[in-house]
Amino acid sequence: MILWGDQDTALEPGLGDEALKYCAKGILSRLEDGTHWLHHEQPVRVSAQLCDFLS
Repeated sequence: MILWGDQDTALEPGLGDEALKYCAKGILSRLEDGTHWLHHEQPVRVSAQLCDFLS
């Protein structure tokens, strides 16, 4: 699972889509209000999405 903040100023927006091409069963989840530091900004939301994906 790739979690991507749409407000990320450190990485180009298309890199998430490119990285997904290397994942056999991957998904890309965009957080429109997230930046580069999703796990610090929105830890509950990030944890919930990861738990859902891994279950």
